[in-house]
Amino acid sequence: FMLSFFPSNILTFFLIPRFSAYELVCYFTNWAQYRAEPGKFFPRDVDPCLCTHLMCTFATMNDNKILPANGMILASCILSSDNGDLVNLLAIGDWNFGTQKFTTMVSMATNCKIFICSVIDFLSQHGFDGIDLDIEHPGSQGSPPEEKQQFTISIKEMLEAFEEEAKETAYARLLLTAAYQLEKGPLMLLDFINMMTYDFHGVWDTCTGHNTHLHVGSKGQGDMRYFNCEYARKYWRDSGVPVEKLIMRFHSYGRTFWLSTSDTSVCAPVSGAGSSGPYTRMTGFWAYYKITDLAKSGSHPTCFSLPNIVDFLKENKFGRAMKVWAIGLDDFSGSSAMRANTHSFAGFCTNVGRGSGSDGGGGGDGGSGGEGGSDGGSGGDGDFCTGKADGIYSDPEDTTKFYQSVAVSTFHFHGVQGLVFDQTCKCCNWP
Repeated sequence: FMLSFFPSNILTFFLIPRFSAYELVCYFTNWAQYRAEPGKFFPRDVDPCLCTHLMCTFATMNDNKILPANGMILASCILSSDNGDLVNLLAIGDWNFGTQKFTTMVSMATNCKIFICSVIDFLSQHGFDGIDLDIEHPGSQGSPPEEKQQFTISIKEMLEAFEEEAKETAYARLLLTAAYQLEKGPLMLLDFINMMTYDFHGVWDTCTGHNTHLHVGSKGQGDMRYFNCEYARKYWRDSGVPVEKLIMRFHSYGRTFWLSTSDTSVCAPVSGAGSSGPYTRMTGFWAYYKITDLAKSGSHPTCFSLPNIVDFLKENKFGRAMKVWAIGLDDFSGSSAMRANTHSFAGFCTNVGRGSGSDGGGGGDGGSGGEGGSDGGSGGDGDFCTGKADGIYSDPEDTTKFYQSVAVSTFHFHGVQGLVFDQTCKCCNWP
């Protein structure tokens, strides 16, 4: 058997061209605290200035009232004092939440009112700015068909209660977001919608596939044509959902497979999930910081095509933010063989979430504090990759820079300050 990695579109050492005011929403998972060292991750490990929004996951429910999950650490209580601009959200639900509690809650108006009141009290007590309803999935997975309409009603009632609470307290209205498709009416009421653009492929498939395909691939036949970010977002847009409410989510992890033949291409046949990650302890699921260790030894390419994703978002005017699942899977300690001493998403946040400059995607100037950036293929370098296969190439004139060839386009990058391009790993490394 062979092990094949298909990691998410995650940033290694190249950074994204700056463009206007994007926000970065980071997920904090309460179970990361239980991983073995050095994979443990607590609220104290979060840089409060890294992201614009922090999503604490996942709360649960009992007797129609919202409750923290067992062992849940309410990260917002710790981080708010360190960054007054940080928006703290609490997510409730997830796949493991099941359907019964939610079905019971929305089935009766009195139950729904109890839930909404408990949400307002809980968010206010713990310093959260809003709630994300990650209910998977109303009207399916064994729940009654009418539950989808009941969910729609609960959305409207919750927003009305949030608005009334804001009038009474003179505080900003609590935010209301969701990670599931509702009917068109309530979708317009949500502050934003979390597109679950991930896990398009995984251990449940009979062949390999990227878990976060941006576009349909050459092997995308039949229903597989729809398993990509582009189709998902265009479907929602064409269904009448305002594109500024759509938030694309990316993951800092990879899915692994055991190959059943010597074929290592996309859609190669598999016999099941790959081995467990050393710290995630979940079959077929590896954290970013362990994938980069393998990349250091040459087991996997080290650079991915985030510039293409940024271009896609800008061209289609989708949303003002991106989401990252999850910050505890990032190299938060700087211990990975591929990292220097900062989060892999720090550059992502700096150059996308808080970047300034042209909206046209022109090159950043590199800034200070160890930022890297892209020259965007401008100037005299635009034809460097002409005739070259997709991949990473050293800059023959400057060891601190490198080129990436993507679909006959040229991207010119300068690395993090103090690092040089290393041809052996095709990454930026210490001299």
